[in-house]
Amino acid sequence: GIASFLVEAAGPVAVPVVAAVRAGHGVDAIALGLLAGVLWPRGGGSATDVETAVARTRLEPRFGGARLTEAQATAYLEAAEAWIYRALDGDDQTCHEAHRMLRRAEEIAAEIDVTHRLAASDLLPVGFTQRMRAFADAVRLALPDPGSQVTTAQRIEQAQQRLAEVEAHRSADRKRVETARMAVRLLRWLAAPDTPAPDTMLAAVHRQVRETGWVDRARLDIFAGDVDARVAEAYRTLHAVVDGRRARHDRHFAELLQDTTAAEREPGAMLRVEDVLDRVVRPILDNGRRVLLLLLDGMGTAAGIEIAEALGRNGAWTELTPSGGARTGVLAALPTVTAVNRCSLFTGRIAVGDRTAEAKAFRTRFPGSVLLHKADLRTPAGLAVEPDVAQALGDPAVPMVAAVINTIDDALDRSDPGTIEWGPDTVNGLRDLLAVSQDRVVVLLSDHGHVVDRGAEAVLRPAESSENRWRPAVTEAGDGELLFTGSRVALGDGRVVLPWREEIRYGPRKAGYHGGAAPAEAVIPLLLFAAHDEAAVPGWSGAPVSSPEWWREPLRPTPAGAHSAQPDATVDGRPPTGAVVGRPGSGATGRSTRRPRQPAQ
Repeated sequence: GIASFLVEAAGPVAVPVVAAVRAGHGVDAIALGLLAGVLWPRGGGSATDVETAVARTRLEPRFGGARLTEAQATAYLEAAEAWIYRALDGDDQTCHEAHRMLRRAEEIAAEIDVTHRLAASDLLPVGFTQRMRAFADAVRLALPDPGSQVTTAQRIEQAQQRLAEVEAHRSADRKRVETARMAVRLLRWLAAPDTPAPDTMLAAVHRQVRETGWVDRARLDIFAGDVDARVAEAYRTLHAVVDGRRARHDRHFAELLQDTTAAEREPGAMLRVEDVLDRVVRPILDNGRRVLLLLLDGMGTAAGIEIAEALGRNGAWTELTPSGGARTGVLAALPTVTAVNRCSLFTGRIAVGDRTAEAKAFRTRFPGSVLLHKADLRTPAGLAVEPDVAQALGDPAVPMVAAVINTIDDALDRSDPGTIEWGPDTVNGLRDLLAVSQDRVVVLLSDHGHVVDRGAEAVLRPAESSENRWRPAVTEAGDGELLFTGSRVALGDGRVVLPWREEIRYGPRKAGYHGGAAPAEAVIPLLLFAAHDEAAVPGWSGAPVSSPEWWREPLRPTPAGAHSAQPDATVDGRPPTGAVVGRPGSGATGRSTRRPRQPAQ
């Protein structure tokens, strides 16, 4: 008959399709095919458990009582998936029909009581949700727990396996998957023994640039959270443990900065904001190369990492580093505010001033060069680069064009810097300026970094001024604060109190802040690029910039008999809030006002 002919012509897939049509369920043929992949998983082979056998029995009436073989179920699943993929790539109507089929499959799963097994599906949205929750449970279990008989490495490997399952889901939300990757990276960082505390200011700057800046980048995603309460709770607990170690680094950095500043120590090899133009940019000009200096106001090390990666993917630019090694950074002046650091950068000495003072000092130090502020970069209709700016960039007689771009700093007031992935597409004007500067060496740096608002965790302290992250030294420094004195303290008559804890602020609430002594504020990224010319900068050369090992390498279990390192989970002798690992649960996260990281609008 016709059924036999279809089986012969179409193969095993025809059997369940014809059976469904005969049983009056032809309209659900695609949905039933998707469920076949849940109840007859690919490469099953092993004996069927009781629950699966019962679920298959509940599905049989939709095939007129027919029992599918594994070969038929596999062929059925593959055909249903192929139809879904084609429909999703089609016009709006067929795409809508594909989503309806996905919803119908989930409805049938509920009718036969197998919703809890949909994690086995690579397509059904509920399956992605279940995989994310399983991943969240693995994250909670992988957090440091000295009393456990399971090593941290083994538990992190389980989290890595759950992450692989999340990544394999074909209905995965890209942003949520990327946040999950960041969570695993932070678990690997926590599992690694903490690095020795730096004994010099230069070493502390380098730790922020080469290690903890990457931690900051990952924890921004974790802080933004997840829409699912169970996943969000796991991220919240992870963030608290990360903050425990991170706070120790911040305190040590601030204590070194306090000592270095008060003792008026010579910088040695360390770059400071007031001397970076003389020590890095002027040699480039003396070498006969023209420069595009881009000062991205408020760019911290985490944002700098994102921007550098984006430019590296572009392929048009080669990043240069000192001797082709690791990146370096620049130490800001104090307090870490724009009026101090931008003026100090352009004047070449510790100074306080506005753009008029900056422009005057810049013209004196670099005759023939051009300094552009926000108003100078505005363009008329139809032009991506203002004509006078384009002319200056193309003029061989203009040795340096410097442009101040305020996008990141503006986000501290008007947006949310912690939810934006910074790059040429999100920093206003960056892509266009680079496009017309291929014959110039590009130097990217900032005047200071920033910390993001900590929501319910923020601590507002009374102060004699309304500055966000610094106050005059009228009263003694309290918990999380230090007194700073010296010639590199440009405000408060050379005596200010600065917080090193990121939660503290003195002024009105904003999306982010700067002015304090946390390394996220005080360390300025320094990034150099040339268009395929590795010899453009004396003493600098092109080389792949390596991320930390925990960022890129999966963690493997410790061999039997060995003990994995258990990082100290205390700050100032007390455990960080939320650091106790318990059974997976749900609950409010306190992050309802934040969204996953996204491109700026």
